[in-house]
Amino acid sequence: MYFCTDKIESSIKKKRSDILEELKHKMAKERREKYIGKNLDILVEEIKDNNEAYGYSQNYLRVKSFSKGVKTNEVLNISVKGIEKELLVTNE
Repeated sequence: MYFCTDKIESSIKKKRSDILEELKHKMAKERREKYIGKNLDILVEEIKDNNEAYGYSQNYLRVKSFSKGVKTNEVLNISVKGIEKELLVTNE
């Protein structure tokens, strides 16, 4: 049986990890950008005092909506206007 005793330097591991982390964020952003201008149904899970409603779309993307009179566990049909950090956002 063959065992590899070569070790990869910590600096190389860190560099590879940073590259993968950057790629992960880039791919996640590109995925979210595909939904700008489209309508999604979201299940509202949280409502803040400033009428910000947070929930998830059917494909489990986190969404922030500005909807008055909405309640938790309600399904909203929203139009995605943009991205804020890792959230899809709407002006509705």
